[in-house]
Amino acid sequence: MIATRGGEMTTAELVAVERRLITAAVGRACEGTSIVAPSLTERAITAADRPLTVEQAAAARAVAGSGHGVSVIQALAGTGKTYTAGVLRQVYESAGYTVLGVAPTGRAVRELTEEAGIPTRTLDRLLIDLEQLGDELPQNGVLVIDEAGMAATHPSARLLEAAERARVKVVAIGDPGQLASVQAGGWLGAVGRALGAQRLTEVMRQRNPAERRALGALHDGHPQRYLDWAECNERIEAFSDPAGACEQALAEWAHVAAAVGPSQTVMIARDNETRERLNRGARELRRGLDALGEEHAYGSIDVAVGDRVICRRNDGQLDVDNGMRGTVRHLDPDRVVIDTDGGLVRELPSAYVAEHVEHAYSLTGHGMQGGTIESAIVVASPRDLTAGWSYTALSRARETTRLLVYDDDLERERSEFAPTDQTPTATRDELLDRVARRMQERDDEDLAIEQIPAAGRVDDPNLADAQAHAAEPPQEHAAARAEPTPPATATPTRLRELRERIERLHLQLTALPTRELQRIEDLDARAHTLTTQHEQLTQRLAGLPDPQRRLGREHDPHAIERAHLTTALQANERELDTVLAQRDGLERELGDPVETRAEREGLEHAITQATQEHTALRNELADRELQAPAPWVKATFGERPGRPAQHQAWENDRSHVYAGAIPATTVGVLSDG
Repeated sequence: MIATRGGEMTTAELVAVERRLITAAVGRACEGTSIVAPSLTERAITAADRPLTVEQAAAARAVAGSGHGVSVIQALAGTGKTYTAGVLRQVYESAGYTVLGVAPTGRAVRELTEEAGIPTRTLDRLLIDLEQLGDELPQNGVLVIDEAGMAATHPSARLLEAAERARVKVVAIGDPGQLASVQAGGWLGAVGRALGAQRLTEVMRQRNPAERRALGALHDGHPQRYLDWAECNERIEAFSDPAGACEQALAEWAHVAAAVGPSQTVMIARDNETRERLNRGARELRRGLDALGEEHAYGSIDVAVGDRVICRRNDGQLDVDNGMRGTVRHLDPDRVVIDTDGGLVRELPSAYVAEHVEHAYSLTGHGMQGGTIESAIVVASPRDLTAGWSYTALSRARETTRLLVYDDDLERERSEFAPTDQTPTATRDELLDRVARRMQERDDEDLAIEQIPAAGRVDDPNLADAQAHAAEPPQEHAAARAEPTPPATATPTRLRELRERIERLHLQLTALPTRELQRIEDLDARAHTLTTQHEQLTQRLAGLPDPQRRLGREHDPHAIERAHLTTALQANERELDTVLAQRDGLERELGDPVETRAEREGLEHAITQATQEHTALRNELADRELQAPAPWVKATFGERPGRPAQHQAWENDRSHVYAGAIPATTVGVLSDG
């Protein structure tokens, strides 16, 4: 076991696997793999079924032209990542590459196959095919990993190593901010931090732009912005116990289901007890409306015609995925036939139903991850609403999401410590304060290698031999090493802090309504131009001579010019009124644009300062390391060549790794050799 900086313990085996994974990804930076000509990329983007957003197009261009063996796209929920993957498929296929897909869940496999047109297998299935059945990744291949944030570390490391051996380009797509693997995971964020990631932040799922911004703030670690928005829009209700929250959830679910159908509204709960309670209540409501028909028991579950159900296990023979939802259309003692939400019909044997089918009126956050519906009702206690879970649960619906929060702490106090009539009552503000604090707590953890002392640090006893070896400088650099240098322990730590600060600042910047602010600024500029034109037209009109009177009649030699100017002035006034109205509407939605501009400028200034400090420290570390190469340098580049030309190329390659292709904070991960 190895101690982390936080005092917890991790296994040496997990650390070794994570180091292999990072090496397999970061070690392929700038290797020149699968670079597509810009003209082919632009042609595919132009030919896409619908126009890409600016972010989607930028991601496609960056990935296709990077040359990295592994590229990362971090995409918020509802930003069109699957559509972007489909465009990347078209880009690579136009250049002669074979594109394959892999995903950790059957549902993600089906979506990537059907929506992006990429032949896809589950991660486990592909590894079996490669390692046991002799299958091979194709030459000139590109491997798209969807929902990579949910992929466990051990199988992901094996897959990335296989891709490295085959020189296959890997495009890892996912969101580290949503729920991660229930096994050891977290590698997508680590690789994205090391290599740099393309980001899709423009959410298109929610119809309300203000809700999209609020969810973006929640994703980026600013839950109070979401809670403030939700409070103003009556999206939150507080309860003293779970019974009240469940009763309200069922009432709201029945109302919405009557309007949009039970397939388009789901109650989301964190724990199975609450989920089952809500499912029972929903079935009772459906039965009271005569919406459920013939019913049979399959093991411990009762299923009726008209029931909403979800499959909880992949089965290739039945062609069903874990997470596939549908409505029961027919049943008998031996089988259940469902109409899936994807428009398919599936026949499920009674044995599968008994073991792997659940009711789907209420689902957990993991059960809903990747799903899109019209309306969602989230039932949770403050302790349930961790960062990843709350964002996942609250970002499923296009139209309306309601959050019903109950006070679990009071329930515990009532049962364990206090008589019922003396139980204290938390105020709504106290309850929401607990929610806001909990929403800042991560569900996942960084990789173990990011939690243990960085390789090469003086407090890393496992690497004493490596340090001693690194302390023996090559003869030609002995003089340069003679001058004392600052301790190496502070620089990697400070670099990590700066990198994390820069990333947080960027996330805060993207959470601002910059698109709306830019629109206001554009409208302000247009209004200024129109006002100037109005003044010029007015002056020109006023400068025309008055009409002359001849023989009792009015004669105007400038009548045509006067008419043109009058028409232009009227059109100018109409456009100015429209521009000002649009500007006022955006300002009402946005709030004070002056305050938003000031916040944006402050964040940009902070990013500039942090980036300058990061660059200076990175260069300092690079210079120091170049004087005394760590053991992994020899393993990667070999011994320093003696011939001048080869010697210079060796130095250039090594400098490139330190100074650019691999951020300096990653050096600590690799420097144990």
